[in-house]
Amino acid sequence: MSSQILLTGVTGFLGMELLQRLLAHDPNHHLFLLVRSSRSESAQERVQGILGNLNPRTLVEPAGSRVETIEGDIALDRFGLDPHKYDALARRITHIIHCAATVRFDLSLDEARRTNTQGTHHMLDFAERCVQQGHLDRFDYIGTSYVAGQRRGIIKESELDCGQAFANSYEQSKFEAERRVREYVPRLPITIFRPSIIVGNSQTGSTASFQGAYKPLRLYVKRLIVCIPADKATPVDIVPVDYVADSVCYLIEHQSPHGECYHITAGLDRTSTIGELVKQTEQFFKIPAPRLISLSTYRRFIRPILWLLLTGAKRKAMYNGEFYLPYLSSQLQFDNSNTVRDLKGSGLVAPRPEAYFMKMLQFCQESDFGREPL
Repeated sequence: MSSQILLTGVTGFLGMELLQRLLAHDPNHHLFLLVRSSRSESAQERVQGILGNLNPRTLVEPAGSRVETIEGDIALDRFGLDPHKYDALARRITHIIHCAATVRFDLSLDEARRTNTQGTHHMLDFAERCVQQGHLDRFDYIGTSYVAGQRRGIIKESELDCGQAFANSYEQSKFEAERRVREYVPRLPITIFRPSIIVGNSQTGSTASFQGAYKPLRLYVKRLIVCIPADKATPVDIVPVDYVADSVCYLIEHQSPHGECYHITAGLDRTSTIGELVKQTEQFFKIPAPRLISLSTYRRFIRPILWLLLTGAKRKAMYNGEFYLPYLSSQLQFDNSNTVRDLKGSGLVAPRPEAYFMKMLQFCQESDFGREPL
């Protein structure tokens, strides 16, 4: 059956992967890509760049007739479209996949809310307009497992608001967005997906983005970190992007939307630890691991001294690295019972980090972390 799919976030790491699978899985899918213009490229130019890099290459030519670019901004009312274009689009769309988000940790709460929270509100408004103008089969929302904030222990897929505090504006704005999404479950065909920390492809190690976990990793590899305020036993739930995209697409194709929430995570028995990942990084790059100390020791004694002594790149690295400190002593573990249950028979299982982490490090080395600024 033909689906008219509106996909947001296609210029992002996961969004690109979802686009490829949606085009490959069903030749009847027609995709509308909601994309902002950048300072240097129009929305159409950005989409053409993405389509030109589709894999396998056999997708490139047919994608031209199956993909339409909608220039708009989720942070704006009606995406910045005039009312007639907005309603015309609503009449055509039967399926929404909302993947767009800012994943930066250093934004103010107002800045993060503009995209993550307000943008999601606007997508829900559009979903209701689709129902009014025609019909809507699905609304799939890509959130994050870190809406759990600074809770500790095992986090269940059914849980959201437990009075938790948040480590940064990303966590809080995504929490507020999911809270609103859940309010719409009684009247919209919603499914919620919560990935954990997404890293490169499990087979090749490749990544289109060196954000998230790659930031502190790069600081370590460049020897700009003097010590790591972390407990080596801290669990780290990382998942490769191909597993996330494959799982989301399988669940979309095989499970009806009735308000279910899925943790697309490694799960309770397939996580790694800070100590294990540091050891593998030390072995691969053949550099000594920074000393691990407690977060309280770092904040009380080490940080004031380093702030006085360090200059230049190392001081900047210290400042940038501090956004990631809460994740180095977190005790979060994500129960993924819903995901395991509904992926049964698909052959999809979250790979253990030891099966792909060295490939990820090799890609980082060969690409020099995308040569992005520190």
